[in-house]
Amino acid sequence: MRSGSGLGGPLGERVARMRAPQHAANTGRYIRPRHVVVNVTTDPAYACPGVLVGWRRGADGGSWEALVTFVEGGGTREPRVVTAWLPAAHVRPI
Repeated sequence: MRSGSGLGGPLGERVARMRAPQHAANTGRYIRPRHVVVNVTTDPAYACPGVLVGWRRGADGGSWEALVTFVEGGGTREPRVVTAWLPAAHVRPI
């Protein structure tokens, strides 16, 4: 099994499927929000539904970060809404 293939393919392919068109990033336009799965851990049990609302380059200039809003918790934990810039590795399309 290739690295990352259990999460919808290699990271580069997943980012390419979700990324805003290059001209949109350069002109300040907004991307169309889309549903995603957010997981800030390595445990699939902690995957949360979310909405992708933006992309930007990371501080290193090479990596991508996703602006997402998601709900974490539920079940035995009180749910809370989070909006944050996360590394693209933590976001995958539905």
